Amino acid sequence: MGCLFFAFTSLVFADWVFEENKVFTLSSERNLPILAVFLVEEGCCWSDQLKTELLQKPEFIKEISQEMILWQVFLKQRKEMRNKYQVQECPLILLLDPRGREFARLNFIPFDHKLLKELVSSLVNDFLTICSIID
Repeated sequence: MGCLFFAFTSLVFADWVFEENKVFTLSSERNLPILAVFLVEEGCCWSDQLKTELLQKPEFIKEISQEMILWQVFLKQRKEMRNKYQVQECPLILLLDPRGREFARLNFIPFDHKLLKELVSSLVNDFLTICSIID
């Protein structure tokens, strides 16, 4: 039973990156935006709910990881990140370009994976359209 749980956990978190340097390397190599999710590791019912109802869902990970690099940041361990990305409350989702520039901020996060994917995809498409016009 323990091996089955470990295999499931590894599968679920396979596409999440937890290290900042690795996130930006992958984003640059694949030319994909970054979905950065800032969470409180313990003691936050909203962070816990987001993790269990959305971020750990294989269907959400499978769908969204095709379009962007997934990055989870636990702020309790990384307080310097709170200042760098101006995180005032958690959970928070930021959309970043491969250079780390923020182009969208979601303070309210829908727990329905299809709704969130549609919202994030729309924001990414809007950003790409604006970039193509500017270029």
